[in-house]
Amino acid sequence: MKKLSKRFKIASVSLALLTIVGILAQVSLVYAGSLSNPLYDKLNRLKVSTASGVTHRLVFKPATNVSGGATTNLVIVTFPKNDGTSFVATAGSLTLATSSCATDETATGLPVGAGSASGTLSAGANGDQLQIWGMDNLTAGTTYCVDISGNTAVLGTASSTGSRAASVSTYDSDGGSAIDTGQFAVSIITNDQVTVTATVDPSITFTLLAGGSTLNLGTLTPSAINTASSSVQTNTNAAYGYTTTVLYNNKLRIDVTNDINDTASGTVDVGYELYGMSTTDSSQTILTDTEANCTTPGAAKIASGLSTSAQTIAGATTGPVNETNSYCLAASVDSSTSAGNYSHILTFISTAKF
Repeated sequence: MKKLSKRFKIASVSLALLTIVGILAQVSLVYAGSLSNPLYDKLNRLKVSTASGVTHRLVFKPATNVSGGATTNLVIVTFPKNDGTSFVATAGSLTLATSSCATDETATGLPVGAGSASGTLSAGANGDQLQIWGMDNLTAGTTYCVDISGNTAVLGTASSTGSRAASVSTYDSDGGSAIDTGQFAVSIITNDQVTVTATVDPSITFTLLAGGSTLNLGTLTPSAINTASSSVQTNTNAAYGYTTTVLYNNKLRIDVTNDINDTASGTVDVGYELYGMSTTDSSQTILTDTEANCTTPGAAKIASGLSTSAQTIAGATTGPVNETNSYCLAASVDSSTSAGNYSHILTFISTAKF
């Protein structure tokens, strides 16, 4: 029994030692040097061998206070050496920003203070590194973020596809051993962009409004100016707008020897044999007048003479556009104008400019 008791004591002591060793091992596993979730680096490009223009959005949460003092602390992001100099294509200074990432990621902007940052190429056992120097203190349990882009440094991606592991480490002012370290990975792929295409068919709708295909100037007398008005509408998705033109088949006439003169003076006046058209759209071949003046009794009418050659009465130089413009026909006669029924045909054409 004594020997058994002695063996039991020895076994108990051994078990106790093993327990202590186990506890110490567990303590080393949960050492404060592990960055906790969230931890990621959001790159703006993942395409393999992107030579320049890559930006990083680093987000991490330290498990331990970094308290070397204001403007003295350091964060280093290290990419694996076996990716060559791809992540930092050219060593140099970096540009840091925090306002956008703090909002987007619901995080605290990294307190870079008056610090500086640099990108370094692979050297020795190190890989490409993004180094942020001169930070203010970091508080354990706070999620920090920073946007990193190249200044004189040129940042790219790995030269081969696949999952690329990397690490983030925090340091205090002594620049010695890392206080916290965590690992993340980024996926480098053959192509990170999708080209999206779509087509919108060209279209134009042209409409003769208010009066349709017939306009009546009524009975013409030497004591008045008769008018008739209508509108044209063009609706098109053409990028460069449209043009609407008008021409006639012949003068307003009874026959080839009896007609009403086309105005050449720019007006139609009472007591003169004249006929012409105005438009409400500006900068056209046909002269511009208001709808109100078209319907005002007795007033001389601004008008252009029509012809068998097309003249513009509406248009736009940019589009898409949906426009309605009015035009006014005005006619007057004198005592020498032949009695009879006068007519002619106006042809309107609207052309979209795609």
